Amino acid sequence: MTCLCLGVSGAVLLPPALWLPGPSHLNVSSFATLDAWSALAILGVLGTGVATCLFNRLVQDQGPLFAAMVTNLVPLWALLWGWADSEELSLRQVLAVTGVLAMVVVVQYGAVSDHHVAAQD
Repeated sequence: MTCLCLGVSGAVLLPPALWLPGPSHLNVSSFATLDAWSALAILGVLGTGVATCLFNRLVQDQGPLFAAMVTNLVPLWALLWGWADSEELSLRQVLAVTGVLAMVVVVQYGAVSDHHVAAQD
């Protein structure tokens, strides 16, 4: 599944990347080009390939409900990052994130208890 996703993405994005001209006003050395291609390869393999494999494994092991619930934690990290960056947080923002987390707990609690009951049968 992961190879199929990455292959289709590459097939769609490669032709425009080869067709469109690069910036002509930049004087880029061959070392910088090699460095850029290396970074692209590392980010492509680790940031996309491995992450997609892990996500597919998460869906297989824990189910799609768990994988969807994990994405609801993103607002919490955004709120904490803003707080760490000395941004002003409103009560509405804190209450909204608290509500999201409460619903994640409610939904996941039901999924965990159903999974536990099914395992005992």
